[in-house]
Amino acid sequence: MSEDDGQTTTAQSVYDFVDDPKRLGELDALMKKHGLSDTPETEKAIDPMLDQIVDGKLKPQDIPARLQEKLKLSPEVALAFAKDFTSVLLFPLRAHFLEIERTIEVWNVTGPMTNLATSAPHSAQQVSANTFVHEELEKYGLELPDQNVQKKFERVLAEFVAKKRNHEETLDLMTRPRKVGGLGLHPTASENLLEGLSNDAKHVPPPPTRQVEIPKPSPVSMPKPLPPRTRVKFEAPVEPVQTPVKPPVFDPTTMSPDDDVELKAHEEKIPKVAPLHDIDTATERAIGAIDASKGLDEEGKKKLHAIVKTRLKGIRDPYKTRSALESSEGLAWKGGELSQALEAIENVYSKLEAEGVLKAEQEKRAYVDKRIARFIHDEEKDSGDVSQDTDGRVLPRALPAETTVQSPSLPQLKKKGKMRDVMAPRKLSGPIEELSSMTISDFRRWGSKAQESAEEVKERIGLLEEESYAKRLAGLSAWRRSPLYQTYVSVVSEAMQGGQSIAGVLHSHASSGEEMLTEEEVRALIKLNGTLRV
Repeated sequence: MSEDDGQTTTAQSVYDFVDDPKRLGELDALMKKHGLSDTPETEKAIDPMLDQIVDGKLKPQDIPARLQEKLKLSPEVALAFAKDFTSVLLFPLRAHFLEIERTIEVWNVTGPMTNLATSAPHSAQQVSANTFVHEELEKYGLELPDQNVQKKFERVLAEFVAKKRNHEETLDLMTRPRKVGGLGLHPTASENLLEGLSNDAKHVPPPPTRQVEIPKPSPVSMPKPLPPRTRVKFEAPVEPVQTPVKPPVFDPTTMSPDDDVELKAHEEKIPKVAPLHDIDTATERAIGAIDASKGLDEEGKKKLHAIVKTRLKGIRDPYKTRSALESSEGLAWKGGELSQALEAIENVYSKLEAEGVLKAEQEKRAYVDKRIARFIHDEEKDSGDVSQDTDGRVLPRALPAETTVQSPSLPQLKKKGKMRDVMAPRKLSGPIEELSSMTISDFRRWGSKAQESAEEVKERIGLLEEESYAKRLAGLSAWRRSPLYQTYVSVVSEAMQGGQSIAGVLHSHASSGEEMLTEEEVRALIKLNGTLRV
């Protein structure tokens, strides 16, 4: 035999010793002796140690440090486990590895434990299950590429054959991914393998069962029944209870038929008032004047209709209308589209506002005329008490003669006239007073162009807003009371009622010599009213 053949035979004998299924049983006995639980972390730390020592990847003297790092064991427990591990699993290999022999000398390990099988709860059944599984896997040629995974695979199957794991636990461990402590095998193949092992493992002796003698329960003596008691029924005479009759209570909520008739007779008949404007028609007119509305889909048209209608009804102010048009949830308009849409909406809103003012004036005038006519009618009814002359003249009714006693008159003194200072009354010149008294001449004096004058008005409103919001509201009210604003409203109202253009109305007033706005000034006022909001 050559030297190479001898080395091959030695290496083969070492691997035969390491791959022997008995090593799994001995390793389990060591773990149970030292109180280590069978968890994936424990298996990952202890199972590969024998292979790593044989392959030169781990030194025997480093076993305690490995156990302390991976399993968080105390130095005493880790050293005790390392010595038992060396005595049982490494001592037979001392002749082939110098590191093992040195470790045995340092730790003073004498030899393998003789009472390992008796000290651990493992019986011959566990060894028989390991041998059976090893033989079955060799018979069917089932071998995994990784030796550590192969050993874990054999140990899991041995525990299944030994009835330490049930079918569901074993199948879950075999099919679970390796990253989480499993074997990563196919579910169908694992199921078939477990079923085959269950059928072939019938000849494996079952683990011995401990005979436990259960003491028979002693008969329980029942208490004697108590003698029946004699009960006497007592029936008391029933006396009638008289409840006092309550007097009738007056309920103010109830009404008699006569009261109902009287209330209906005095009920005030309130006539139904027609709406001031046709909002739907005005909304369609405003949408027709918006250029960007022609390219909208059905959903966009619905959004635009709702925004315009709420503005014309006064629910939204110009600021909220602008926010709704330029927001992403609305129409997302910007630039020229947004400016043109706001101008068209505010133009229609201004016309509706002018119509409302005109209609209110008409209703007020009609009410005054009605009151005057009623007063004249009452005077004519009282004319029966006044006598008429033959000429048709109305003579006053003769009054009974009364004797009056005149007192002597006192001499009248000459009254002196009151002295007054010849000074013009002072006028306040605040922003509110300037806005309330603004005329066309004042508007033109504020800027060389109409747009500049409009910006001056807007600046006055801004100054009031810096003081308080109440001052801003007062400024807007003063602006709408100004002669300039009233002229603007009357021009727009006249154009709408007569069906004329604003330019035609302005020209007719200017030709008659009346001081009137220009088309540029009307456009500037329309934009200004669109930016002013409450």
